[in-house]
Amino acid sequence: MKSGIIDIFADAFGWVLGKAGLFVLAVVTGVLIGAAGLWAGTKTGDGAFGFREVASVPGFLMWVGAILPQGVLMFWAGMIFVRSESVEAKHWGQLAAIQAILLTLCCSKGLPEGLLSRVVAWSVVFAGVAAVTTGLRRLEGRRQRRGEEHLARLEEENALRREELKDKFGTESVGARELGIL
Repeated sequence: MKSGIIDIFADAFGWVLGKAGLFVLAVVTGVLIGAAGLWAGTKTGDGAFGFREVASVPGFLMWVGAILPQGVLMFWAGMIFVRSESVEAKHWGQLAAIQAILLTLCCSKGLPEGLLSRVVAWSVVFAGVAAVTTGLRRLEGRRQRRGEEHLARLEEENALRREELKDKFGTESVGARELGIL
């Protein structure tokens, strides 16, 4: 039970700030994965990222193509993260993956010439996305097992309580499994 209006507002703001923090963490993770891919691709080539090629006059539209999609992505995902109550770890991973892929796609023109630098950059990005996905799946599996174990303990305690009630009062009660609910 909340003791007052201040506690309710503190919980609400804490919830929104926590969601915003997770959103920022997902974006930063995606940017770091994309930057690692671009860095690895650059080091594989001649070692110089072509900022001039990316920002050249004909390629200026690429900056618009790089900034605008990422801005739209961040706005859209930010609205989902902050407003939705059903945001899960998979959404966090999807945002990080899309951010990494979008950053690499938009800035891959600045990689050194040659196929090897692009293959290395994309390989690093996909390996980073796979690592994040694997970590999130393990986390969700751990949460699922913990919930199943807790539910099994509760069912066991409820069965014991039903036996106590039967012995004490002679009443017959059944659980959800016996009724066919679970």
